[in-house]
Amino acid sequence: EIDSKEEYSTLEKEWKDVNGQNECQNNGVSWWIGITDALEEGTWRLDYSGTSLKFSAWHENEPNNWGGKVPGEDCVIANLGFMNGDDSFDWFDTPCAIRGFPTEQGKGISFNPLCEQYPQNLQNLQQLNNSCEGCEQKWVEVGKEKYKFIKTSDGTTRDQAEKICEKN
Repeated sequence: EIDSKEEYSTLEKEWKDVNGQNECQNNGVSWWIGITDALEEGTWRLDYSGTSLKFSAWHENEPNNWGGKVPGEDCVIANLGFMNGDDSFDWFDTPCAIRGFPTEQGKGISFNPLCEQYPQNLQNLQQLNNSCEGCEQKWVEVGKEKYKFIKTSDGTTRDQAEKICEKN
């Protein structure tokens, strides 16, 4: 859970390294970061702990629940700025059930899991045979926390990202 400027800044530096390794430069890679307002519109909470945000890095004019539909844009991804020439790790609200979207002919954006290692994940790992999506990718230490940027072939929904993170 990204809950401080220091944690965000460290992850942003790591993201720049990961983003620079994008194999398909025509496509953007954004990251589910475990924040939602699905329980109460406009009240953003961290998925894992359920606590209110202590820190945020919203892009200008975000969150905006674009389209105003219910359910609306109830989940948060980092890095959509490259669409308007502002490649950054800023946050955007988006629908939870999409894997990404096309931007123009032959180009698109995929949404991928940014996982944090939690104690129950360590217990689960002892029961698994390490044959999960992203298992081979490295953990990044951020203070006392560990994170992993998991690139998937076609992107994931927020729920799929959560399941992938649970297995890592």
